[in-house]
Amino acid sequence: MRVRDRVRFPALAIAMLGLAIFIAAGSRVAHAQAASPGLSETPIGPAGGGLPPTSITPAEQGAPPPPPEEPAAPAAAPTVEAPEFPEAAPTEAPPEAPPVHREPKPITHKAKAPNAAAAIPAVTVVPQPVKGRLKLKQDTWVFDQPTKWSKQLEPAPAGTFVDVTGITHYYLRVKLKNGGVGFVPIDAVAIVLPTDKYFELTHDAAVVDAPSRFGKKLSEVHKGHAVHVTGVALSYLQIRMRSGLVGFIPASALE
Repeated sequence: MRVRDRVRFPALAIAMLGLAIFIAAGSRVAHAQAASPGLSETPIGPAGGGLPPTSITPAEQGAPPPPPEEPAAPAAAPTVEAPEFPEAAPTEAPPEAPPVHREPKPITHKAKAPNAAAAIPAVTVVPQPVKGRLKLKQDTWVFDQPTKWSKQLEPAPAGTFVDVTGITHYYLRVKLKNGGVGFVPIDAVAIVLPTDKYFELTHDAAVVDAPSRFGKKLSEVHKGHAVHVTGVALSYLQIRMRSGLVGFIPASALE
């Protein structure tokens, strides 16, 4: 056996002996308490006086512990009463208005709008009186007024001859077979009959862009000068000036 084991063995024996003594003492105390049901009051205090004597009274064995105190109930919330309002006075219904007797409206019929041709007012242009018989160079219509928006009276095919009785700036007034009158566009008629002659003017004259008094003035020619006539258009002559300008002058300027 080593030296270390020799030292540990006596210490362990001593510890075992002390534990046996402690257990025996505990057993004696337990038997003593069982023999005497209660302990007498033992005064505790100094021998020479001073503080009053104090005693320790052991609690009786088997007495039940005091019951736990119940928690206080929470205070109830204060109640708030709703304010009282006075009742509203009943309102009376307004009196009913007496029935109004209305007479039925008369039924009116609106007049139908006239067609486009009838809605166009009559043209107030007075044609310049002329006379002649000219040939149509293209198909066209004979109109009621000197405008293409007027009523179409009858067709006028190309190659037909028309009797001209008047002229405006853009239309010729023609006589119809039924005795009535109508208007055809100047562009649809071979109004200028070609020629190639020179004439001396006997009167001053204005040169205009159309063979009528409705033409716009382009220039003028004077008495005693020769003019180159290139065509005849009813009561006007078509001339070509030295500057190359082409226009119309009245045939009366050569008389």
